[in-house]
Amino acid sequence: MRSRQLASLSILQPDFKSLQNFSIYIHFPVCKTICAYCDFPRVKFTNNLIDEYISALIKDIRFWGNLLSGKRVDTVYIGGGTPSLAGADLLKNVSCALSESFNLELLQEFTVEVNPDDASFQLLETLREAGVNRISMGIQTLHNPERIGRRHSGEKALEAISNIKKSGYTNFNADLIFGLPDCVENEFQQNLEILTSLDIPHLSVYGLTLGEHSYWTELYKKGQLILPEEESWINDFYSARDFLESHGYSHYEISNYAKTGYESRHNQVYWNLGYWLGLGSGSSSSLGNYRFTMEFPPQNYLQRLAMGKHFPEDIEIVTAKEEWSEKLLSGLRMTAGISVPRDWFSNECFRNVTRNLFNQDLIAIDDCKIKITRKGIIRSDNIIFMIIETLDSIFEKQ
Repeated sequence: MRSRQLASLSILQPDFKSLQNFSIYIHFPVCKTICAYCDFPRVKFTNNLIDEYISALIKDIRFWGNLLSGKRVDTVYIGGGTPSLAGADLLKNVSCALSESFNLELLQEFTVEVNPDDASFQLLETLREAGVNRISMGIQTLHNPERIGRRHSGEKALEAISNIKKSGYTNFNADLIFGLPDCVENEFQQNLEILTSLDIPHLSVYGLTLGEHSYWTELYKKGQLILPEEESWINDFYSARDFLESHGYSHYEISNYAKTGYESRHNQVYWNLGYWLGLGSGSSSSLGNYRFTMEFPPQNYLQRLAMGKHFPEDIEIVTAKEEWSEKLLSGLRMTAGISVPRDWFSNECFRNVTRNLFNQDLIAIDDCKIKITRKGIIRSDNIIFMIIETLDSIFEKQ
């Protein structure tokens, strides 16, 4: 991508004038403990940092609300990090600032990530009264989650699910991870059985991925961490898919399963390349052809806002080729697939790659729509990469 420095607000005005609707993501990059596998942008919790951060965030919300005045917001997602560390009152203040600053009249979904250890009835009820209608909770495993750096116990996670239901939420998600080290026998299958018995409408099921700078990555490099064999990882993926589909869940994205009508609307904005505004340290935005990420760590973000600067230094302007790369990366993760221009099939490189994948039953092609097959989904990263690589040939004369 070509990176350009933002000279003035007017650079973005043409896209904003035509923008009719978008979503909002708010990043809360603070955690009490750091998960052993994670290297997401986050810092350790302090009360002073939270108070200062929320105050600055509300100022940023008001600035952007004024800039995008009248444009419809479809979904809001507050994630992290651990946004529930802010507590009920501060999160309510953020929600109030959003409703005062943006057009939320037709808001479809308002999600907040909540740690099981923070999921008190009082917090959940306050959030619901403030307009939140969906909770997402990172359970990861019910069997000794402390061993992977989580704060909660399995019992606490089950209590949190009960509190979510008692607070009146019908739409909520739980995250699970398979491929964890040191698992007890049938641990992952037991997790699935317990959570489906609780009638959770949405489950995100991820294979363990070690962040490049995570604690477990360091142990693995030293030979001090033993991970399950690839065959076990693959078996867990397919057994989860078969089990969840047999229990009424639709596998609508590589890592996501939902009961009918409970698909994550906010995440589909990302996967379908809609527009979204990211607020908070480390958050990313995609508005028209512009991509930008707010400063991290939080202190840099706070200092920049204190100077009245609400845009980051650099804004990336994507080309048509780069935009298609994003579309393929996101769209091919959806089980419905993605439609591509018909003339791509006249390109020798694209035609050869897709024909080879089709002949191996790794992708299906229906007219101009491409989707990864049930057989190919376990190799989706490689398949997507191979198709994206053909873009050089497609766009070389454009």
